[in-house]
Amino acid sequence: GRIVALPSRISKTKDWSPDLFDELQVGDRIYTHFNSIDTATEGGYGVEDENGYLYVMVHVSMVYCAVRYPGEIIMISPHILTQPIAEDASSLISESGIITKLKAGREAQRAIVTHVNKKEERVIVPGDEIIFLSDSEFEMVIEGKKYYKQTIDEVIAKIDG
Repeated sequence: GRIVALPSRISKTKDWSPDLFDELQVGDRIYTHFNSIDTATEGGYGVEDENGYLYVMVHVSMVYCAVRYPGEIIMISPHILTQPIAEDASSLISESGIITKLKAGREAQRAIVTHVNKKEERVIVPGDEIIFLSDSEFEMVIEGKKYYKQTIDEVIAKIDG
């Protein structure tokens, strides 16, 4: 969806603070949790105009990132985007020459960080290799590219070297 208005204020909580308005702007395209639209329309927050456009109120906790022209991805804290690390093709065949898998997958729980909120850059930065909690990756397509969406709390370790 696209932001057409922002609230006049936001209450400070553990992860969401008034500096969020430095990150989001009217006109930004946003990527949200897949249930945010259903929740908003079921709760009576959705309004359709005479042209058939649906306007919904989405809670900030449902917003993962914004995209601002010309395609700049702005992460909303505490979310990060990562790319899975592809498994080395040599792992398909054992040392004795037995084929152990038919195709390469991804290395378990490892990824490269691609996008981070400025607030989180004190911990990790784009390009860092991380290990994350099992089943914490949520696959998303943003601007036509596949990413894993995670939160900073789901990162267990950063791999140096």
